[in-house]
Amino acid sequence: MEKNPYKVAGLLDYQVEAQLKNLPNGGQGKSARDWFDHPELTSYVHDTILGPIKGSTSVALIDWTTLYHVAALFEGELDQVDPFVALADLSSMVAAALFYDRIVVLNGEPHLAVVKQALNLGESLVSLRTDAVVEKDGYPLLEAQLDSSFQKAAISLARTPKGHVLLDSLDRSWQEMIPGIQVPSRRNIQDVAWEFSGDRPDHLRQLFHPDPSLSGMWAFQISESLITKSDVAALSYENLAATLSSAISAQPGPGPTVRYVGGVLRAPMQRAVRAAWHAAWDEKGPPAEAALNGWWQERFQKRPVTPAFPFWISAILENCDNRDDFGRQVSTWRRRAAHFRAARVALEQALIDDNPTAYDNHQRALGGAIDELGESQIIGGAVAAGQATLALTGIPPVAVNAATALLDKEVEHLIKPTTKWLLRATRPRLWFLATMNDAAQQLLRPQVRLRKVFALPAADNREPEEFLRRVNRVEWAL
Repeated sequence: MEKNPYKVAGLLDYQVEAQLKNLPNGGQGKSARDWFDHPELTSYVHDTILGPIKGSTSVALIDWTTLYHVAALFEGELDQVDPFVALADLSSMVAAALFYDRIVVLNGEPHLAVVKQALNLGESLVSLRTDAVVEKDGYPLLEAQLDSSFQKAAISLARTPKGHVLLDSLDRSWQEMIPGIQVPSRRNIQDVAWEFSGDRPDHLRQLFHPDPSLSGMWAFQISESLITKSDVAALSYENLAATLSSAISAQPGPGPTVRYVGGVLRAPMQRAVRAAWHAAWDEKGPPAEAALNGWWQERFQKRPVTPAFPFWISAILENCDNRDDFGRQVSTWRRRAAHFRAARVALEQALIDDNPTAYDNHQRALGGAIDELGESQIIGGAVAAGQATLALTGIPPVAVNAATALLDKEVEHLIKPTTKWLLRATRPRLWFLATMNDAAQQLLRPQVRLRKVFALPAADNREPEEFLRRVNRVEWAL
């Protein structure tokens, strides 16, 4: 009997083999659509993800290892964790907290409660149990969906020919993130399987290891099999996110969408997916947070050192000295981002349409150019009117003290505090970006503060920091 070179361990192998050979599956098993036609499963997914909160428009799907890494950082249990990969995963978790209404993870226990409390997320962070709804024959329905998502990803990678935009972008992204890496000439999916982690994942994203022989420096290592596993897992989550979006939609047409917000080793595939779909974005459009950070990074292109973390990490850390501060700041910035979350669909549609007039104000606000916004012109007119009143009457239009007259510059100082006063009232989503930009500008090297907040080991961090800068360029840009 011919050996199946595409056998996927632990999955429904006959379906994989049949699809690879373009054969019908003979009616064996159930398709992913059949599984999600089960009303009890659909109801469970809908109610768990959206909960009682009305008006949720965006949902972030994070993976279990990202949750584990964030919990390890806040519990200080980093003995078996790559601290630099954990920090990069923390950026993903914070992005989910700031820019999405709801966050969902698969089988989040036992670390779900730790992250909820650490980041003050409450019921915004929820867990889908894969064994919550079981078929009569004892097979968990959601687990079947995960199997299907994984199969589709493995098959897609095995079938995609060299030269395809997806593979070209995927290989370039890995090489940009890790210069000199030998990417697989062919993604061998024979030994890849979907794995459910227990208390600690079996395959952590371990890249850096402290090496005494290197005088306190970090040794770097990545295997070809880890690249393939990461690629298949990332594409699996993309498939699952699309399916979950359908499950929570109450009716056809626009509705809440689920987007996979992956960690560091999932970044190459996520960037490749964006590249492959750029000419015809799916209904979700490009991720708004990637566009924002891409714009923010543009100002550093000609500088010798570029940021190692996205701007939201710098903004949050600006007023942090310890882990408790970090959680409080995430909560504060999440509240401030509420109007932006409500408007992110419009921004992403503008990106799909390549309509700069619909998104250039976001660029200005995040780029510190808020004096170019319409609110600035309104305030400029108010300042001119105030100065004219002062010149004609000697009486300022605004008085701090009845006995004190204000000078011209004081009128401008009161009426035009860099446009934010009116901006917060008229377009709070832009005020949020402008305020976050100002905070981030105060801490352009957040890695020093991160080391203090999370009590990370002292060592020569030059190579890991260069890695994090490359990750930032790959993961958080369109």
